[in-house]
Amino acid sequence: MRTFPLFDPKISAILLFKAKEGRGTSAQDAAASLFKGRSGMRVESSVKGDWIAVELAFDLAEERLSSISISPDLFKVRYEEMKPHISRLKDAIQGHTAEGSRIACVTLLTCGSEDSVWTKKYSDVSYLYKDRDATDKLPMIASDTYQSNVAYLNRLFGLGGKVLVNTARHGNVNAMLFLLGFSPAVTGVPKDPFMLLELDLSALKTQEVYRNPLITVKERTPYRQDEDPERGTYQLRQNYLINLVGIKSRIIDLMLIKARLEDSIVGELADLRSKSAILLEEIFTLQNEINEHMKRYSPNYTGGEGLSKKQQEKETYRMEKELLTKASVEFSLVSEVENGIIRGNSRLQDMALSIKDKELIINLEYDSRSTEDSPLTISEVMLKRIDKEMRSLRSLSEELMHSRVILTSTIEVLRTFVDSRQREISGDMSRLMNLLFLVFACIGLADALGNFVILVLEYGYLGDDPTIYDVYSVTSMGLILTLVPLLLAAIFLYLYFKKK
Repeated sequence: MRTFPLFDPKISAILLFKAKEGRGTSAQDAAASLFKGRSGMRVESSVKGDWIAVELAFDLAEERLSSISISPDLFKVRYEEMKPHISRLKDAIQGHTAEGSRIACVTLLTCGSEDSVWTKKYSDVSYLYKDRDATDKLPMIASDTYQSNVAYLNRLFGLGGKVLVNTARHGNVNAMLFLLGFSPAVTGVPKDPFMLLELDLSALKTQEVYRNPLITVKERTPYRQDEDPERGTYQLRQNYLINLVGIKSRIIDLMLIKARLEDSIVGELADLRSKSAILLEEIFTLQNEINEHMKRYSPNYTGGEGLSKKQQEKETYRMEKELLTKASVEFSLVSEVENGIIRGNSRLQDMALSIKDKELIINLEYDSRSTEDSPLTISEVMLKRIDKEMRSLRSLSEELMHSRVILTSTIEVLRTFVDSRQREISGDMSRLMNLLFLVFACIGLADALGNFVILVLEYGYLGDDPTIYDVYSVTSMGLILTLVPLLLAAIFLYLYFKKK
């Protein structure tokens, strides 16, 4: 069995989730009380804004003050022991998780070594293993890489893919960060990643950590007795824990951003894409309806048979009003989705800046001992994922803009015909009003003439005792005097308004 010395090996499951408003403290209490008093198991939690990180840690060995020989198989055994506890922990905090947010689980293995033992090749029967991804051009490098201890650990967990190796630094202490099961062509950083963090113990000696000419470190320390052969081991452990926490907290911050990114992708961004797809389909349908309606204005249009002209005009007006109303609604919905895309893009940019900051803090760099040929860091893989989402949003925004421009052009054509019909209707209404004006003018003129004739006849022609002949003759003359001027006035007004 392959074994090698490791310092303070641990395996942790870090659960990252967004808590309901006002439920963060209760979620932490539920996680802490679940495993209270259990030996070899530790639960810690921290708050990162509205997100919470709960860590369930297992010790692989009781001896902590010196390096002990450990087999990678022990990590697998401990992980299998942890899985029921991880499920219980998820169940305990599920009720405190915000709606629409998933619980992300990061499995983190931590240890220290002086010789970067995880990248060492295991030589006993390694030649029996041949990885199908190993290239023919670099057989020796591929063989060494794929037979390393970390590659064996990757296969042991059955994760598939490759191992992405990065280096990190905290102060003067170097570390190696391994991402197991890496497959950038498929998923990039896995949703629930397995990671291994290995600190370089050679830089953790007291004199190395406090490398300053103004600081003198005595050989004798209060942490160990003189007769103890491992003098200073306690202090070494403290230095190890300090640097481990420094690097691990930044890694958790990176994974927290990744969890937020995943929540955004499956939540807000997926909702935007769904709304955009529906809008694009509705706009396409609306454009077809408008194009179909425009055929009514074609000279060869044969639709509407069996309907009177008035009924056809009413149906056309109803259709045009309905189409213009639908177009207004679609424009409003497109603006709403575009605003959502702008907000989503802004959040992605903020995440990208935060990732770059965390990368600079721990000096994260690609290591050539990686089985993945692409020279990437974990942060760069996350940035590529963000860039992919941003390009997808830009493409979606451009598609919406293009559809809106086409719909606008189609609506403008429809409005041109609508305006033409409105002008025709306005002309008809104007002629009708002119005719009504003519009628009322004639009525007014007839009334005026009639009153005048009556007045003249009453006081001029009929006298006090008229005969029937006098009444008939005078009435006929009055009728002629009334109708002839009225008829002439009507003809004159008709010809005048016709010219107008």
